[in-house]
Amino acid sequence: HTIGHAIEYASNLSHGESVGLGMIAAARVSEKRVGFSEGERLVAAVEGLGLPLRGDGLDRHRILDLVRLDKKRDGEGLRMVLLEDIGKPVIERVDAADIEVGLDAIGL
Repeated sequence: HTIGHAIEYASNLSHGESVGLGMIAAARVSEKRVGFSEGERLVAAVEGLGLPLRGDGLDRHRILDLVRLDKKRDGEGLRMVLLEDIGKPVIERVDAADIEVGLDAIGL
C-alpha cells in the first residue's frame, strides 16, 4: 500500500485503482530486492480485474514526495511490505532507488 496510498492521495483514482498500481510497483521492487518471481502473475491479476496498469498523467515527483512521508518511515528510513512469494510478505527497508523501480514499472 505504500506507493498505492501516495497515488491515491495525489490523483483522482479510486482506492482500488491506486492499490492495484501500488501492487504492481511493489511486485517490481520485490523482484529486485527479495527475488519475487510472480510479478507477471500479479500484473495479470490486476489487469483481469480491469484496473489500470500504468499511472499515465500522474506526477512522479509528487508521488515520491508523498512516499517519503509514509507512516512506515522511521529514523532509519522507509519500510515497505514486499513479497518473497504469493502469500509470503516480508518487511524490508527500501531506498529511493527501489521506489524509482516501482514507479518505472507503472510508467511514472
